[in-house]
Amino acid sequence: MVINSKLKIRCGIIGAKGYLAKQLIEYLRNNQNNIKIIKHFKNGNIKNFKKIDILINFASPNEVISRKKKNIKKIISDWKASIDSAVKIGKPKIIINICTVHIFNNCNKLLVKEDSEIQSADPYSKVQIICMKHLNQLDAKVLNLYVTNIYGTISKKLQPRKDLILNKIIDSAVNKKDLKLDTDCKSYRDFLWIEDFLKILHKL
Repeated sequence: MVINSKLKIRCGIIGAKGYLAKQLIEYLRNNQNNIKIIKHFKNGNIKNFKKIDILINFASPNEVISRKKKNIKKIISDWKASIDSAVKIGKPKIIINICTVHIFNNCNKLLVKEDSEIQSADPYSKVQIICMKHLNQLDAKVLNLYVTNIYGTISKKLQPRKDLILNKIIDSAVNKKDLKLDTDCKSYRDFLWIEDFLKILHKL
């Protein structure tokens, strides 16, 4: 997409209250750029959401919600309605969807490629697949980013995810606290530093 460098790229964000979205907004605030962020809140005023160039979806149901399995059909339905409304009003040319790498079958054991099989028994991954398929049907170019565990924070004002082991290790080291490992030590995880992820997203 070619955009006049003198003009601001209007970037709409769905899920602006979440961890990754807050980190991105803070990152763009601290770095010179030609991007104007327009936040979309559920049931909020979206008049300013008109004529956006790019839409970033951070709002797919998260791990906790997906695995509770409570009212999940309604949650997905509400998400679809929110996305459809944003696309209808904003008319973005590009949608960037933040998805999980765990939608790929056996992603913890095999090298994942773009043509790897998309299949998972995990409730969270199943919900992510449903959301991705819905986005792929919309009238816009969709770029799906299959991210792994993102850790850290770019600002002391923003809290990192407390459920990730690397965040726990860093917090224990910095604050000289004991670290309790509740694991069988058989799990393999890839991690990505938050600022590296934000630089990739900014480049896109």
